[in-house]
Amino acid sequence: AAALHVRDLDSNDVEMRDFLIKEGFIKVEMPDIHTMTDLKWKSEQEYLSRFSSGSRWNFRKLILEKKNNFSTRILTSTEEKEKGQPDDWFRLYSNVKNKSFNINTFTIPVKFFQNLVKHSGWEVIELRLRQSETVPADKEGLLVAVNFCYRSAENTYSLYAVGLDYEYVIEHGSYRQAMYQSMARAHSLQCGKFF
Repeated sequence: AAALHVRDLDSNDVEMRDFLIKEGFIKVEMPDIHTMTDLKWKSEQEYLSRFSSGSRWNFRKLILEKKNNFSTRILTSTEEKEKGQPDDWFRLYSNVKNKSFNINTFTIPVKFFQNLVKHSGWEVIELRLRQSETVPADKEGLLVAVNFCYRSAENTYSLYAVGLDYEYVIEHGSYRQAMYQSMARAHSLQCGKFF
């Protein structure tokens, strides 16, 4: 093994911490996880009413105005997922993984993306470009973002991994749109939590 990660230990367990440090491990704080527990709004307007005026402006400018740049496809059934493109999903995921310097973890194998199509709890959210003033006709339909999400038996919705074509992140807002579409999906499924 090139690396060994031990996670989710009680940070107050001094004896375990000291033992692991003596064995050559180093302690690294994991980044915060953002969890949404209030997904019960009736409309985007009601959702936006919860934001400060500055946040509402940012949301409209950076997410809602760019929403029409994309066609969103949610692959839920085995048949839909089997028509997907696991090699493209893996390529986009690898783009993100290779830029991830904050937490350098193992690469999810391509086989994972090929196998998740068989499991009903997994969904794939694809964002493809629509032709517009900034998207030429030859780029229309290009897969630029993909999310791999899991709906648990406890009715929580988790965004497990993201894949991006970085050429479309800044000008077209593909990353923010991908995050928004996952949260919107959790809302439409009436999930109790989204993280």
